Amino acid sequence: MSLLYESDLARDLAYSVKTSEAFARQMLYALKLNLTARMLAGDVVALTGFGRFHCKKVAAKRLYCPRTGKTGRVEAHLCPAWQPSPALKQKIRRIGPTRRGAPGAPGIGRGGAPRAPGKK
Repeated sequence: MSLLYESDLARDLAYSVKTSEAFARQMLYALKLNLTARMLAGDVVALTGFGRFHCKKVAAKRLYCPRTGKTGRVEAHLCPAWQPSPALKQKIRRIGPTRRGAPGAPGIGRGGAPRAPGKK
């Protein structure tokens, strides 16, 4: 399994829709801003076939540190949450652990757009 960064996602997106990587980065940035704003407004953002993004309320609670014996308190706060869609869950189960991240598989792991040559 490999870690996919935002720049990798922008490169793959640009390759998929045949546009510039700079434009793909702008679209990802706009998506992040809009998702955050909608979630903070209390909306649930649903991407069909992918999942739902929302904020959930976490109640205040007391904490205890067994090493020091001190107690603390965490105030109530909002926490971002994501719920995958049934279609996404089914697709991932169908692929299975043996094929996930297979080289050359489009949009999975290291497959997809070719990497740009590195700077020397």
